[in-house]
This record gives sequence, C-alpha cells and structure tokens, in this order.
Amino acid sequence: MTEPKGAAIATAAPAETQALDAAVFPVFLLQTTVSRCAAEGIDPEALCRGLGFVVADLDDPACRVSFRQASRLIRRALQSRA
Repeated sequence: MTEPKGAAIATAAPAETQALDAAVFPVFLLQTTVSRCAAEGIDPEALCRGLGFVVADLDDPACRVSFRQASRLIRRALQSRA
C-alpha cells in the first residue's frame, strides 16, 4: 500500500516547525539590531515584547533564541524604520 502524495508533506511540517522553534540562534545580530534601533529612537523593549526574551537577555553571550523569534524581531525593526 502506498502513502498519499500529501503524507510526506504532513510529516515534514512538524520537523520544520521544531527547527524554527529551536533556540540555536546567537543573539549578537539581535543585540546589534536593537542597539541601532534604540539610537534611532525606537523602543527596544517594544521590539522584544511577546517574543519570550527582554533586551537585557541580549547582553548574555550564552543566550540563544529561535529562528522564529529572531526573524520576528528583525521584521519589527525593519517595519519600525519604514
């Protein structure tokens, strides 16, 4: 018996979601992004709000966030500057 064509896609989605949510992204880029935004008058706490970390967490070199968290912060920063 063969699996339906969509079955492979359905089983791949949870793995992709786990990869996006794994806390493996170093925060150096986010720290730089937040610092630059703050210099332009954008509230750094607002960029981090609801993402599961605060600005002070970005000062910890051992801190890691997920790709999803990082991309949301970067997207917010870009939208704030527009």
